[in-house]
Amino acid sequence: MNLDHLLHSVVDPQDPTFLHYEHEGVQMEMLHDAATRTPRPRVLVIGGGGVTFPRCAKTLLPNAQVEVVEIDPA
Repeated sequence: MNLDHLLHSVVDPQDPTFLHYEHEGVQMEMLHDAATRTPRPRVLVIGGGGVTFPRCAKTLLPNAQVEVVEIDPA
C-alpha cells in the first residue's frame, strides 16, 4: 500500500503470517511473550495501514484481543 508516495504496507493475501517489516516481527515476538504470561494477551495497534500485523496476530494467537485504531481521517 502506497500513501503519499511512500510504501506503508506489504501484504501477502495468501499468507496472513507474512510480515514484511522487521518492527512487525518484533511486535509479534512481544505479543508471543505476553501470551506466555496471560491466556488472552491484549494489543492496541494505532494506525491500521495494511492491517498486516493485526491479521498475523489473530492468525497465530487467536485468543489475543487485537484492537486497531485508525488515525487517518481519510
